[in-house]
Amino acid sequence: MRGWHSGVLLIILFLTSGVKAAPSCIQWGFEPHRFIHKHACLSLPQPLFRFYKPHIGFLMEHAVDPDMRRYIDTSEASKHYIDIEDYQMPLDSMPVFYDSAVAKFGHERLQESGWLPWNLIFQIHRLKNAFAQGDLEKILRATADLGHYAADACVPLHTTTNYNGHLTEQQGIHALWETQVPTRFMDTLLNLPAEARYLESPATEIWLKINEAHQLTSRVFEEEMKIRKNLPQHLQQGFHQKKSEVSLSFSEKYITEFHQSQRGMVEQQMLTSISFFRDCIYTAWILAGQPEL
Repeated sequence: MRGWHSGVLLIILFLTSGVKAAPSCIQWGFEPHRFIHKHACLSLPQPLFRFYKPHIGFLMEHAVDPDMRRYIDTSEASKHYIDIEDYQMPLDSMPVFYDSAVAKFGHERLQESGWLPWNLIFQIHRLKNAFAQGDLEKILRATADLGHYAADACVPLHTTTNYNGHLTEQQGIHALWETQVPTRFMDTLLNLPAEARYLESPATEIWLKINEAHQLTSRVFEEEMKIRKNLPQHLQQGFHQKKSEVSLSFSEKYITEFHQSQRGMVEQQMLTSISFFRDCIYTAWILAGQPEL
């Protein structure tokens, strides 16, 4: 069971000097998740845009609630990923729905190897039911959770057993890809998705997103390994300050070179996260009968 996602290159924690290692439980990164929630809601069609606009602050604040629940709920972590290699079968042969997956693999296997795709189906129906009930708090909380998991499904490292490079001596690659790189460009991300799309088969779309993300993992690992081998050791780490806290992690040069090596992959997957989340909201509303909000 993977437990927490390793976040940054493993380093010494300087307790006496006030220098801290970067956190080890980061997903897309708190700010990228909030960015995705904001822009998904801003790109919704009327009347959904009109409904969500006053509540964007709430959704951004609660975009990371699923990450926070990991501290108190031991069953939460497995909802964020799927270690595809552990299931030892082609993606197009995987059970589409949760009950079928439990029947085939057992509940314990899903908890160990992750059940993100099946969780996402549940989250869409949870939002659909909240829309049908017209319960504002349920709608907003279901939306916030759905967006978090939808974004996680677009992260390549959420689809592999080697999620933090620990099997290939590439520890820290997880937060490098999904936190340290996007925080440097997301405020200038301009090519935002335009028109919402109804998902005729949410389950099919979810597995498509998982498969597309998984196909990118080889490039993530290969390009990062080149930098790890070729960049002099003394240029690989650097100090970073956020407010009063100083942390030691990948250097700016390392992050920049890795970002360039991905050739726009991180940007594209963030855009995909925004449009996928937006389409999931729209689809849940359609499935609920397009109620007035």
